[in-house]
Amino acid sequence: MDDFIPEDIDINELRQIRREKLAQLRESGRDPFLVESFDVSHKSQDIVSAFEAAEEAGTAEADPINKKISNVSPVGAALIDKKVKEKVDVKLPDGTAKYEILSIG
Repeated sequence: MDDFIPEDIDINELRQIRREKLAQLRESGRDPFLVESFDVSHKSQDIVSAFEAAEEAGTAEADPINKKISNVSPVGAALIDKKVKEKVDVKLPDGTAKYEILSIG
């Protein structure tokens, strides 16, 4: 465990700090070693599936003919939370493109 502590830190000082924090937890009535269990609300596969569905929806919403871009594209991702007249540099596979937001909507 001590292998992960940087050399410039005094190990005895660190141990003393940890002991003081442990005493504070115990004085406040908290057990720092209490193992609590929680009801499972989601499984990892459910989360992955929801994330993938959100990505697909973002791509499906793109409609260049009607001037709608996807939020998962490099340009769309760069424009999120930007305002009119803001300038954005977008990293593309063949270089960087500069955009200025003229209107939203």
